Amino acid sequence: MGRGNLWILDILCFRQQQTTVNMNEEADETALSQVQQTGRKIREEFKKIHRFLKKEEESRIAALNEEEKLKRGKMEKRRKGRIHSLSDRLRDVEEGMKDDDVTFLQNYNSIMNRTKYTLPDIELSSETLIDVPKHLGNLKYQVWEKMKDVCPYYPVILNPNTSPPDVSVSDDLTSVTSCLHRQNEPNPLPLHRNRMVLGSVGYCDGVHTWEIEVGNSRQWTLGVCFELEGKPIMQPLTPENGFWSLRRDGDSYRLLTAGMSRLNTSVNPEVVRVKLECYDEDSWEKKRWRKVSFSDASSDSLIAQFIRVPLEEDLFPFVMPEKRSVPLHIVPANIILTVEQKLSFMERH
Repeated sequence: MGRGNLWILDILCFRQQQTTVNMNEEADETALSQVQQTGRKIREEFKKIHRFLKKEEESRIAALNEEEKLKRGKMEKRRKGRIHSLSDRLRDVEEGMKDDDVTFLQNYNSIMNRTKYTLPDIELSSETLIDVPKHLGNLKYQVWEKMKDVCPYYPVILNPNTSPPDVSVSDDLTSVTSCLHRQNEPNPLPLHRNRMVLGSVGYCDGVHTWEIEVGNSRQWTLGVCFELEGKPIMQPLTPENGFWSLRRDGDSYRLLTAGMSRLNTSVNPEVVRVKLECYDEDSWEKKRWRKVSFSDASSDSLIAQFIRVPLEEDLFPFVMPEKRSVPLHIVPANIILTVEQKLSFMERH
């Protein structure tokens, strides 16, 4: 190999090393930016929780003070009534002492009995004591239960690392919006050229349900897919490529399959329920599959479904906001709290 070729090879190696260094620096900058932004959002969320707890504390202290004021007012009213009664007795004694001597001596015993009257002590009762159990009983549990209103649970959390540059993900990772401008931070993991944002967790076995508020949007795509990292970034969203999804385009609904056949449905949902569940095929093979169904959450009317979805890989929820400025929201789940009563040995047996 001549010196010229060696020189060219050295230049190519140097450029490759320089490119690798630049990519590493860019990755470091992206990670640092994510740390800063995520830290800021964590602090903002905790500030909301602190504000809620502070407001709840002030509300409960105010309720305690209000009860104390009410019961102190009742005791004061009762005390004034007794003092007024004592004043009447003293007035009667003073009037009796103004009588002539004979009359005074005749009424002496009655007058002396009146002077011996003293105010009785105010009895302690539920009317005078603070209802301590009302204010302290299960206090932390009651506050935690009330926090459901400010701390909702979302069955699907979106992964912002999978969002394309023209899709904005909300700070709480539960909403996506298609936007005209490109985001300031590029997507570190460009998985697909469509406006697709994946959920952060994939599902394999069991039953999983989540709801997506589409509102009045007439252009969107929802579904599930196999993990996309390491796969081609441009491919049809069909079951053959690991996608099971429903698309709305105007008044038409389509399951994204090779045929792209239009669905005959009159349903016009504002909230779409997606359900992923396993089932055993009723055949001699007894093979186990998954089923993906889409329905109107308000009426529970089925729109369409996929059957015979394989079990080999986890399925990740995904959303695609096709219409700009109309967001798609993950709906928080209804959390039902139950208290389990522990039975005694005799009750259990």
